[in-house]
Amino acid sequence: MATGSVKSFGLRSMGIQTNQERGDKVAKRAKYESWKPTDDPEIVQFFSGEYVSLLRTGSGNVERVSTPFFINYEAFLPGFGPRKRGIYVQCRCNDRLTNDPCVLHWRMYEDIKEKKEKGIIGKSIFSPSMRSAFNVLRLSYFHHVLESKTRVDGSKSNRTIMERCTEPGAEVDIANTTCKFCKEDIKRTFGQRRYFNVGQGHFNDLMRIERVISRTCKSCGGEIRTVRWTCPQCEERGEETILLDPMKTTLTDKEVRNFWKFPHSCAACGFNGEATEVIRCMKDCGAAESRSLFDIPVCIKKVDDDQYFSSIVAAPTSIPLEPIDYTQFDDEFQKMLEPYDFPRVLSVTTREQADRMDIEDPFAGEGGKGNMDAYRKELEGSSEAITY
Repeated sequence: MATGSVKSFGLRSMGIQTNQERGDKVAKRAKYESWKPTDDPEIVQFFSGEYVSLLRTGSGNVERVSTPFFINYEAFLPGFGPRKRGIYVQCRCNDRLTNDPCVLHWRMYEDIKEKKEKGIIGKSIFSPSMRSAFNVLRLSYFHHVLESKTRVDGSKSNRTIMERCTEPGAEVDIANTTCKFCKEDIKRTFGQRRYFNVGQGHFNDLMRIERVISRTCKSCGGEIRTVRWTCPQCEERGEETILLDPMKTTLTDKEVRNFWKFPHSCAACGFNGEATEVIRCMKDCGAAESRSLFDIPVCIKKVDDDQYFSSIVAAPTSIPLEPIDYTQFDDEFQKMLEPYDFPRVLSVTTREQADRMDIEDPFAGEGGKGNMDAYRKELEGSSEAITY
C-alpha cells in the first residue's frame, strides 16, 4: 500500500482563527485589478506566490509563515462614508507588531482609550480584520474595449477595459454570435490576471472547495483516502504516534472529516498542534500526494445567502477540469502567471487612510505622531488593543 503525508501548504492546513466582516475594498491604485465571482459560473486558476505573513494559527500561536497568498488587514467602519453606509479602510500594518504609522490603528487606540475613560470595555470598531489576497487567472476570452470618460474639468480620459466574451471557443461565427463585441470585431484574447482579496467567510468557502480537490492525487489523478492522522513531532524523531485511525475510532463521520481543523495533543511527546495526515492513493501509484486549490482550474460562482452575505461555491461543468500545462502558451500569456507584488499593490499611505476616514492625518507635518509605540505602551496588556 503506497501512502504519503500531507505536508504541502494547502488552504486547509491554515486553521486560521479570526472573525471577519464581509466585504471587498482594495487600494485605489489597484482597484481595476481586483476581481470577485459573479452569479455566472466562471473557470479560473488560482496560482501561488511566495509571501511571508504573520498569522494566528489554529493552536492560538502567532507565527511568521510562508504563504502562497498574501495576508493583509482592513476594517469596516459603519456609519462612515457617503450616505453613512460604511466604508472599508486598509491597514498599513502587515501584523500587530509593526511600529509603522497607521491611522487605522491610531484611531483604534484612541477609541479604546476613550471607552476605558468611560468605563466601557470592548472591541473597537476600528479593529482591523484579516484578509487573504489570491492570485487568479481567469480562463475565458476577453475583449479589449476602449472606455472614455469625461472628467469634472471637461477633459477626456481613456482606458482599456477587459470585457468577458460570451463565446467560449477560440473560433467565433460572427454571423450568428450574440456577443456585441465580437460583432464589432474588437480585439479578443484569452486569459486575464486578477486578484481576489477575501475575508474569513469566503476563505472558508475556498477551503471547502480545496477539501474536495484534495481527495484526488496530484501524481496520477486517482482517489485519495485518509489512512490515519499522526503526530508530526514524533515523526521527526523517527517514531509514529497515531492520533486518529478513521477505521478504529468512536468519533462520528463529521468529527473525522473536521479532524484537520483543530489542534490536537500527543500523549507520547506533549505536542499540541496540527496533526499530519497520512494518505493513500487508491491507484497505488507510489507517489501519493493531494492536489491543492493551486493545482487545477476550478469553476466557481457566487451564491447570495441573504441581502448582505454571499458564499463562493464550486459550480458543475461539462468540461473535465484537469491540470493545464501553461508552458505551452506564448511569452505574453506567461506574464499573466507572474504573482502580484501584494505588499506594494495593497499598500496605502497614512494620507490615503486619513482621507478615506475624512480626518486629518495625525502623522503628517512637524507636529505629527512618530510611530505606534506610544499608543501600544499606553494600552499594554489590554486584550482589546490587539484583537484582530
